[in-house]
Amino acid sequence: MRKRLNSQIHAQAIRKLKLDISKKKEKYGTIVESTPQVDELTILLEKCTDKNNILAVTCCNAVVDLVQLGVIEYDFVMRCLLNLVPSAKNLNGIIQAMTALLKLQLAVAINTNQDGTFVSPYTLRLPPHPFITVLNNRPESWPQILQEFSHLCHSENISVRTSCISLMEPFLKFVLLEPQQTLRFLSMRVNLQQTLLHVASEDSVLKFLVKILPCFQVNTPDSLTMTGQFLSELLSIVKSHQELSVLVRFGFSLCLQSTQLQINYSILARSLQNCIVNSKVNIMSDTNIVAIATILSTSPKEYIGPIVNVANWVLKDNSWNPVVIGMLALPTLVLVTIPSVTQTGNKTAQQLEQGIRSLLSTVKKSLIDKETKKQKARLITLLTRNKTIY
Repeated sequence: MRKRLNSQIHAQAIRKLKLDISKKKEKYGTIVESTPQVDELTILLEKCTDKNNILAVTCCNAVVDLVQLGVIEYDFVMRCLLNLVPSAKNLNGIIQAMTALLKLQLAVAINTNQDGTFVSPYTLRLPPHPFITVLNNRPESWPQILQEFSHLCHSENISVRTSCISLMEPFLKFVLLEPQQTLRFLSMRVNLQQTLLHVASEDSVLKFLVKILPCFQVNTPDSLTMTGQFLSELLSIVKSHQELSVLVRFGFSLCLQSTQLQINYSILARSLQNCIVNSKVNIMSDTNIVAIATILSTSPKEYIGPIVNVANWVLKDNSWNPVVIGMLALPTLVLVTIPSVTQTGNKTAQQLEQGIRSLLSTVKKSLIDKETKKQKARLITLLTRNKTIY
């Protein structure tokens, strides 16, 4: 009963503060940084970080309402909230208020712009996205920020849901592409990737991931392994031909880097195989064939099964440049001569040996066919010339 009474008293006090602050607009106009201090607003902002979570959230909601009513300037309130972050006892209300302000900014932009598009005014640095400032000052706040981002991604408001990446893009880049890949943001990074995968069916999310993934930091074994796992999961979601081409090319580059760092990339290789084989259109290129040749020539034999399968599948199409196909000849010949490290009689080892020999046969046949076609073309040209002479 006492708690309920306290809540009612708090609610009444907050309503009175809102009313008093609203009256100041008649005297000062919209409250901005240069406006003389408004004591009621100072009290309201102080309570936004109260240990009592209900009180803090209610005060933050009141501040957002005042911005929406035009009583307080958006930028001024955002700066006030950010200034509270370093010493705040409770960040729940502040982070929720920032999300609400971002959504308010989105609504204004959609109603103002003729094409209804939204471009975030925030960047990585000048001015930084509010959540970048929060995370830098209070790294432990990442679960609340992640929860707010998840709410944006699953919002019932279509405009908010389809613009969740635009609203958060500078912050997402800050976390995912951090050059130092520091441990203090590791938990945020891993959980953010999983959150993005869960909503990757949304067009805006998928396009963002395809664009940003090749920029991931992969200069350590751990980061390379994590990126490979993330790419493997993403490949099962992507359907677009253009997007698949980008990701497959990046996947082969990760396999190459894995061989250099002696990392097992077989899971990623199997994902690439499934993606390429099940694709309705050809998503391979000459660059990919060259990458396959390099992988086959540098990888341990026990890792290359899926790559050999990809090569066999791709060469079913007989339209490849013979010079490119020729690059597969030497690595395949070398593989034939290397004994398998797997026990003799093992089914997987037998399938690998069959795959390698099949690849060698396909490469040989492709090169012979190409040469035969050239010879036929030369013969036809010669006969045509002779016929013209006679």
